Amino acid sequence: GLSNCIWMRKGTHVVELGYDKQDNHFETISKICHLNYLRYQTDSHHATVDIKDFTDHILSQPALRKYFQFSTAAQ
Repeated sequence: GLSNCIWMRKGTHVVELGYDKQDNHFETISKICHLNYLRYQTDSHHATVDIKDFTDHILSQPALRKYFQFSTAAQ
């Protein structure tokens, strides 16, 4: 799990893939530790994740988008 997030530096981005909406203890830990928490909701435990949907979810967050900048220029 994400229990090691208690050791992360303040301001670190934490992305959780989660199923149970009531299970929010990593969100709570992230708030206490001053981390930037984002949840990606899945349909079930161990669900197959649609990578396009997941990518769109991540890139919809301005604070995370900068980490995924890439160039389409020919190499």
